[in-house]
Amino acid sequence: MLSLIWFALTVVGCVAIVRATHTTLLRGHAQGVADAIALAYADHGATSAEQLAEALGVSISSASKNPGGFITVVVKADNFIATSSAG
Repeated sequence: MLSLIWFALTVVGCVAIVRATHTTLLRGHAQGVADAIALAYADHGATSAEQLAEALGVSISSASKNPGGFITVVVKADNFIATSSAG
């Protein structure tokens, strides 16, 4: 009986680790996409950034130019929202 409990706890622990790792990877992907789109927006303009977002399968929630000349974009990717700035 005790070995069955240990087995169940091991399975639950492994599932929790896999889920946390998957979530972390998706967040990292969303941030990487936001960084790429911010750089595209800063270097090549809004049209290029929108084309990149479409190619990557994400949506640009907002994009704005700050007084210091930096571009800030908010991107929704993989059900996560990521913000990035480039200048």
